[in-house]
Amino acid sequence: MRKRNTIGLYIDLIQYYCTTTASNYEAHAAFYTNNVLKHMNSPVKGLVEKVVSCISAIFAKLPKENQFALVPLIRDAIEVTAIAELDLESKERHYSTGNPAQAEGANDDEHLGETIYRRKVQSIKMLETKEGVKCLVGVIQNSIMHGSIRVRVDSAYCFKYLIDFASPVAIKTEIIKICGALIRVVNDKFTPDLKL
Repeated sequence: MRKRNTIGLYIDLIQYYCTTTASNYEAHAAFYTNNVLKHMNSPVKGLVEKVVSCISAIFAKLPKENQFALVPLIRDAIEVTAIAELDLESKERHYSTGNPAQAEGANDDEHLGETIYRRKVQSIKMLETKEGVKCLVGVIQNSIMHGSIRVRVDSAYCFKYLIDFASPVAIKTEIIKICGALIRVVNDKFTPDLKL
């Protein structure tokens, strides 16, 4: 995988396989998704476009229930790519006060709930394209409406990240879908942790 163009060839192979196979690849979808999303912010020219095409191909033939299972992987991939962990001392101050405003870094972006995060990057290259945002929004929207509570919570975090790390032009056409899903969650009888 370290040789030149090997990553691009690997992503092309996964996309081709998922697009053309008659086999059921549901058991391997998480492995494929995880390996491909690692490159969602790649500086290599053309690689991010391959990531978007491949992720779309992986999702295309999966039943919705199997797509829901991939949402935690999407969340993890975004967090690994774009979010810096708070240092231990800062975390201890944050949790001992019980007030995010008193923690070091209180001027940083706030995350859902009481979690504060610092950005590693201003945007994620995959989320700078309309296609990249669209391929994730469809899965996340379905997951927040129909998934388990844990998947719905992960979906809500993913929506937060999409808004934070996507370019305004790329996310513009998907905002109505995102807002519609979030309004339904707030209005319906969901658990307080999901609404938060």
